Amino acid sequence: MSPDDLAFITNSYIHTDHDQTRFAVDLTAGSGLRTTNPGGSPNGAALPGYQQVNFSIVQPIDTGFLKGMELRFDVINLFDEVYQMRSGTGLGVFAPQFGLRRTFLAGLTQRF
Repeated sequence: MSPDDLAFITNSYIHTDHDQTRFAVDLTAGSGLRTTNPGGSPNGAALPGYQQVNFSIVQPIDTGFLKGMELRFDVINLFDEVYQMRSGTGLGVFAPQFGLRRTFLAGLTQRF
């Protein structure tokens, strides 16, 4: 590296190889919790399995005075799959519960 390059980066912010936008996709799959069919034995059956796809993007931000700041955007349940996690008929479970519908989240992170 030349002395001119070193002098420039001493007083200036430069993007490094690791300063990249990150994309992520993940899949959550469940086999279905136990349930009780009408007239059946307690917890003698299971709900159908389910899959949920999530997406996120993270971008580092150069503020000039703070290092380690990131802006992120997440989509939970990207394809808005509707699924029941529990029926409310199993042992010790008294209310049905459904998976989270499509959700959009944004956040700002500052590392110290």
